[in-house]
Amino acid sequence: MTTTSLPEGASFLVGDPEAIFTPERFSSDDRMMVQTAERFCRERVLPNLERLEKQEEGLMSDLIREAGELGLCGVDSPEAYGGLGMGKNLAARILEFMSLDGAFSVTYGITSGISQVG
Repeated sequence: MTTTSLPEGASFLVGDPEAIFTPERFSSDDRMMVQTAERFCRERVLPNLERLEKQEEGLMSDLIREAGELGLCGVDSPEAYGGLGMGKNLAARILEFMSLDGAFSVTYGITSGISQVG
């Protein structure tokens, strides 16, 4: 198991600027995943907000399944648990778009993260 240390508060002010991750440093594959997440949420989740609010049976699970088929679930979960084993930076950026609707983001967060770790 690898361990990483967390930066101390405000360390970005005095630390090496190269140590700060910015979205511009994502690979083209990572950027494509982020674009996929944004497109999915804007085209599939947001147009269905009223149906989600009414808790239409099967809709939430269908949307989560679609997200999984697009490779948007388990992004930073270990491969040993069925995840993609990608970095936290990418997972956070994807979550930014998957959180455009609060209810969807909670279900997405549980099914693509917590529930995958045994």
